[in-house]
Order: sequence, then C-alpha cells, then structure tokens
Amino acid sequence: MFKLNIMVIEDDLIIAENLRENLAVMGYGEVNIASNSDEAMSLCKLNKYDFFLVDIQLGNSKLDGIDTMLKILEWYNAPLIYTSALSDHNTRRRAKRTKPVAYLVKPFSARQLEVAIDFALYNQHDLESDSYIEIDHQPLITETDYVYVKGKNEYIKIVKSDIIYLKSDSSYTDIVTKTEKVRHYVHLKEIVARLKVPYIVRTHNSYAVNTQLIQRYDNETLYIFGHNELHSIPLGASYKAEVMKWLPKL
Repeated sequence: MFKLNIMVIEDDLIIAENLRENLAVMGYGEVNIASNSDEAMSLCKLNKYDFFLVDIQLGNSKLDGIDTMLKILEWYNAPLIYTSALSDHNTRRRAKRTKPVAYLVKPFSARQLEVAIDFALYNQHDLESDSYIEIDHQPLITETDYVYVKGKNEYIKIVKSDIIYLKSDSSYTDIVTKTEKVRHYVHLKEIVARLKVPYIVRTHNSYAVNTQLIQRYDNETLYIFGHNELHSIPLGASYKAEVMKWLPKL
C-alpha cells in the first residue's frame, strides 16, 4: 500500500496534534506539522508532500494559509483542503485562487474530514490515472465495548461501561472512569459521538454522564457515584428531555 505524505499547516498545537492522530487512525500515512508559513516552506524544500491540510488564520506567521499555499503551489501541485473558522465571501474568494478540493468550516468532525479527503483523492486519481493511491479506511472507533484513548505519552484502554462522566473545558475533555481520569484533547461533543454509547448522554454544555450510574436527581442536578464519592453534575434545561428518557419513574 502506498502511504501519503501529508502536511498540516495549523498554528494551534492541540488542533494540529488532534488532526495528526485522526489522520493516522484513518490510515493516511506520514503527517508533518508546520505552525507558520516559514516552517511550511522550509519543510517543502526538504520533502515532497501528497496532500495539504491548511488553516487560513495563522498566528505569528508572515503569511496566512492562502498566501502560503500560493507560494508552495509554485513549486509543485498537490490536493489542498482549507480549514477555517472564517467563511466570509472575501476569504472564500481568495481561497479559490489556489483551487482547493474542499473548504471545511471549523469546527468540523473527523468524519467530515475523512469524506473530504476520500473524494479529493478519488478526483486526483481521475486526473492522474497513472498515480493510483489505495487507502486503508479504518473507522475512528470500532464497535467494541472499549476504546484506547491517547494520554500524555501512551494510549490508555477505557471500558465504555466504566465511564462515570465526561467534563469539558473548551480545548480538552476529562474522561472520568471508575478507576482513573484521562485528559483527551478533543471536544466533548465529538467524544460522545465517537463513543457511540447510547446511555452516555450530554447533560450540560460541559458534561456528559453514564445514565446507568445516576443515583438520584432533581430539577437542576444529577448525582452519580464514583471514586467513593457522590458527584454533582449540572442538568441543563436544553438537555433535560433527552436525559429523562434514560430515567424511568415508578
């Protein structure tokens, strides 16, 4: 199998590492990260890249993502996907000058990214019939009762039914289980979607809980037992109806 050599140009280290992890799980090969235009162009002088995934707004960079790619594409051509929180007409107009294969507006899901890359490579094969690339598509999380979550320096096995609750703090989410707490740099909404466990339900913008472990509740709070203590989890009004489906009353 031919592996892709991918460059991610992204100034947010957490997002960049999350993209690297997702691309590796998808089976897309080597990933190099550049945080600004100088790093990107230096790497391009040393390596040949098959694909670019580029943020448009780059802090501490001489050039933004679009102008960086205008320079790089003078040397050679490769499929390009932009990622940006910006979706205004002027930004999109500028981006079109580099003929990207896709433009993903942040925040986007790993599934959206995988589909965009899949179509980009398919179209590239149509244009260059002598450069067929076979990709081993693997799901982000297989249908098992456990997952491996990336910790600081290793992957940690977590049994889904052992999860007590998840707590998000903007850029990361703490996964609290019956035995430990693992910090994962992925947004809460994305983790809940990837776990594919129906009884792990959002209860608040910053929380999700294992509804099978709820001991009692009132109108504003859920109480869940773990680590020899009773945890108080806020129950947001917009999430209450979904949570109540998992709490049958006599």
